[in-house]
Formats: sequence, structure tokens, C-alpha cells
Amino acid sequence: WVDVTTTNDPAAGTICGEPGSLSAFAIAAATTSVVPETSISSGPTDPTVRTAVEFAFEAESNTLEAPTFECSLDEPVPEWSSCEALQLYEGLLPGEHVLLVRAVNEFGMFDATPARWEWTQESLDTFIDVMPDEATESTTAAFEFSSDYPGATFECMLDEAVEWSPCDAQTTYTGLTQEEHSLLVRAKTPDGGVDETPAEWEWEIGDVPPPVTI
Repeated sequence: WVDVTTTNDPAAGTICGEPGSLSAFAIAAATTSVVPETSISSGPTDPTVRTAVEFAFEAESNTLEAPTFECSLDEPVPEWSSCEALQLYEGLLPGEHVLLVRAVNEFGMFDATPARWEWTQESLDTFIDVMPDEATESTTAAFEFSSDYPGATFECMLDEAVEWSPCDAQTTYTGLTQEEHSLLVRAKTPDGGVDETPAEWEWEIGDVPPPVTI
């Protein structure tokens, strides 16, 4: 029971009493059109290997001001904090994830049925199992790569390269110059996901002094 000024505006609720009057017996029953409704228009695929994921939220509300949003990520009991209509989460770990989001209007009324997004983040790590010595005279460098993601392929960048190129799990480089070299390699899933933290190896080709014996 609420003491309100009655109105003809249907969005304000159901009234009893004369419109425009101030009645201690007026009843306002809020309709669903007053409470904002929340939806998630985009989010990560399920499953994904990305450690950074972005969401887009939308809200429907009849209030004058646009609703804001509150989010709760991976909390068994939701702990709400402010979030943006375009929200980015970074540094996520492999496993199951759940995001809840609710719209809040200018009067503090919030969506009691938050929108929900569930996804699984799968591990995608790259390993260099075979590599040249850190100091070597050989102008040939043989590598072997592996990944914890079944069916992964690999992409490499050698030295000053600025673009990734496909490489095999067993890759050999020949005719290298006598200087310092570096190799970056990343695993890639069949649907195009890539390891965001590539493996790296650095080595130098040149005259290696004989070992000193005592």
C-alpha cells in the first residue's frame, strides 16, 4: 500500500481514486513495464580458448533515463558491481564461467530476473619440446612443438617477421646467419582460436669456445 498521486499514465501502475488526486487510499501496483528488462546481445562462444571475453548488454525500460548495468561473474551467491554496456573481462582461467547481468533504472529498480551467460574456457598452451642450444655453431635449427589442445596446429614468427605463418609440429630452419635469433610459436585450434601467450625460444649462432677443463 503506497500513498501516491494517482495518474492516467498506464506505465506508472494500476490506480484507484480520481486521476490527479492525492489519496491516502490510492494503490499503485507496479507493472512489468516499469522494471527494466535485461538481455545479453553478444558474448563468447561456448567453448572458447580466449582468456579475454567481451559482452554487449541491452535493456528495455520506460523510464526517461537509460538504465545502467550491474554484473556478477562466477559468484555462487551474486555479488553485484557496476559494469558497462560493452564489458570486457581479461585474464580468465580455464574452466566453467557464469556471468549474470541486470539492468537498474534511475529509481533503483532492478531486473529481478538477470540475464545469464554460461561458457567453458578451454586450455590452449604451446610448448617447445625440442630446440637448438642457446649457443651453437650450427646454422640449422630444428624444433618440435606440442600443445595441450587436441588437434591443434601451429603458427610461427622467426626473428623480424611481423606476421604469423603456418609451421609444422616438427619444423627446421636452415641457412641461418651467425647472430642472435628468436622464434615465437603459438598453437591454433581448428576454429581459429590461438594461444594468446605464445612460446618463445632465443639462441645465438657463432663460434662456441671449447669447454674449459680443470
